[in-house]
Amino acid sequence: MERKYRKMNVTEREFNQKVVWETENKMEAERSLQKEKEKTARQEEYEEKIKEALEELSRLTMCKEWTEAREKVEENLNAVQNMAFMEGYLYAIAVLEESLVHMK
Repeated sequence: MERKYRKMNVTEREFNQKVVWETENKMEAERSLQKEKEKTARQEEYEEKIKEALEELSRLTMCKEWTEAREKVEENLNAVQNMAFMEGYLYAIAVLEESLVHMK
């Protein structure tokens, strides 16, 4: 026979279910916060890489060797495109994870 929690007027099972539910909500909030921090860190890294690429392009435009400048520009553009692709990929994974959590 289940005991009643007098102050809360609930059964032990109801109390335990509530504790589990609150714990799951806290864990979900922590996961969301961690994902947001990771996303912010990736965005900052992405912006820093773009800044570095622009600085490199500025230096290259002062070069007299245009073929070298063109190759460097292509390398920088490829690096930025790869970063953007990875950011989109990570975002898609995060969306899928969240939708799976909400399906439970």
